[in-house]
Amino acid sequence: MRQVLAQDVYDELRPGLLDRVLGLVLDGVGRLVDLIEGAGAAGPLGLVVLVLAVLVAGVLIGRGVRRVSRSPAAGEPTVDVAGRSAADWLADAAAAEARGDRREALRCRYRALVAEFAAAGFVEELPGRTTGEVRAEVSAAVPDAAEAFGQATDAFERAWYARGRVDADDLAAAAEAITRTRRAAGLGRVPA
Repeated sequence: MRQVLAQDVYDELRPGLLDRVLGLVLDGVGRLVDLIEGAGAAGPLGLVVLVLAVLVAGVLIGRGVRRVSRSPAAGEPTVDVAGRSAADWLADAAAAEARGDRREALRCRYRALVAEFAAAGFVEELPGRTTGEVRAEVSAAVPDAAEAFGQATDAFERAWYARGRVDADDLAAAAEAITRTRRAAGLGRVPA
């Protein structure tokens, strides 16, 4: 994971809207505290005003956070819904390959593998689960498949989280790692 986060793509991250708003609110609270101290109103009335200001700011931030969401149209990754079949994911992979979207095809092939492991009872497929958690569960449940699954996971993480470019060789290498994983886990033929 550290190798992925150490890549150049993460160097120029700027604070998001929420971080900037929170910074402004905290600056405002700091100024209010300075104002109260400067006016000599540090007594009980000043403390009440400060507490009320912090509560109002907290409520406003809380409401704002609930309304902020990422737009799938903006090209941001969306959360996968657990419970889709491996066949559904493979159909999505084939469609992505047909339109030349190898990155999405790799993601769908990897998700198909996770769905197949879940259907076999090797892992529990839960929304929001990290690849590291799934990797650990596969290692514990099917140690013979751990190395190949790790390679498939690494390929997925490079493509998806590091937003790496996926060429035909990358897709083929990931497919080969997935095939070795399935074979080591004794999953049989590739689902249709």
